Amino acid sequence: MTELTKYRCEYCLTEYTSKCECAECEKNHKIRASITSKRYIPYKNDRCGYPIEINVAFEGGITIKYKRADRCS
Repeated sequence: MTELTKYRCEYCLTEYTSKCECAECEKNHKIRASITSKRYIPYKNDRCGYPIEINVAFEGGITIKYKRADRCS
């Protein structure tokens, strides 16, 4: 019988056999983030009410813009 030990990244759920490699994966993820702005369109054009675009500021001063892929009207 062989005992297997695996480690799983808490953020992306990737499994590793090396504890060190898993720790490196977890350190790489940018987890401190906050939404800095949102953009909506009129309800007549999009009834779902979700923003079509958000800007997210991450640790280290980097801001990334995310856009909604679909229209859910």
